[in-house]
Amino acid sequence: GSPHQLVEPGLARTMGDGWETRRRRDDGNDWVLVRLAAPRVVGPAERGTTHLTGNAPGAAPLRAARPRLLAAERVGQGAAQGPVQQLGRVHHRHLGEARDLLHAMCERMVHRGPDSEGLFVTSGVALGMRRLAIIDLVTGEQPAFNEDRSIAVILNGEIYNYRELRALLEKRGHSFRSASDTEVLPHLYEEYGDTMVNELNGMFAFALWDSKRRRLLIARDRFGEKPLYWGIFDNTLLFSSEPKVLLAHPAVKPSLNIQALRQYLSFDYVPAPLSIYEGINKLPAAHKLVLEDRRVCVERYWQLSYK
Repeated sequence: GSPHQLVEPGLARTMGDGWETRRRRDDGNDWVLVRLAAPRVVGPAERGTTHLTGNAPGAAPLRAARPRLLAAERVGQGAAQGPVQQLGRVHHRHLGEARDLLHAMCERMVHRGPDSEGLFVTSGVALGMRRLAIIDLVTGEQPAFNEDRSIAVILNGEIYNYRELRALLEKRGHSFRSASDTEVLPHLYEEYGDTMVNELNGMFAFALWDSKRRRLLIARDRFGEKPLYWGIFDNTLLFSSEPKVLLAHPAVKPSLNIQALRQYLSFDYVPAPLSIYEGINKLPAAHKLVLEDRRVCVERYWQLSYK
């Protein structure tokens, strides 16, 4: 019930409904986004919502299937029983409404993935993607799951070393249903947890939902080849490959970020973590975002060394 400290200082601004972001330069790596009022919980979806992660328009074809991802997490009102009970509630009247909203947001990404759409909607979370099928045309649809389907993953990009990782995982007893690079991710998470990102060689933005722990992990590749935008609106964590996908959500009301505009006029682009829209952030390259236990934490997982 006590206020949580936020990581990565310098800036404090209200996001509405009691949310506040603060950034502090402890080690230059971590961020935390929290709500300072005790009853609210930063947790996965109480309401089916949507997030997308996708390929950049006009990008050159890749060797692997390049889906466009959509996911949603509800940051819901706290219950006396604690966050797990809250995370289990779906704010929409039924899952069909969440699926319809997810599909509508995916429709804004068709140019990124014209071949197929993949949706995963359950109590507490909604994930979606658009796919450009390049490898494993038959069995490579997403989301991908582990053996008991308790972990779901959507991936945008390519994991270059997925064959080596798959061979290692098979030796450790994991079984696979497809030949896609995406399917190594849920099994890799079972072995390594969040440090799985250290094992990956590739260009990627992915979202992973751990249903047993009610936990969302999203990550972006080391040099930020794959885009990922995120924000919290109406107590809902949204992320996508493009800001216009987030604008399709009824909770997102577009407004100009004046600080980002100043940076654009100075540098001809908007540096991460800001975007041109107020409340919509870029996940920086080599960073991961975790939503669990009443808080969202953004953390750097890799740093370029000049030694």
